[in-house]
Amino acid sequence: MHLFITFIYFLLYGLVFLKYKINFYNKKSALPALLIKLIYQI
Repeated sequence: MHLFITFIYFLLYGLVFLKYKINFYNKKSALPALLIKLIYQI
């Protein structure tokens, strides 16, 4: 159970990191749009 909670925290941290990365690279390429689609599919 503790491992499951740790996994959820890791997942949330990963999503937040991706959001910041998307905001940072938003001006440089169209790739963030694909990442956003993947995130919303989960």
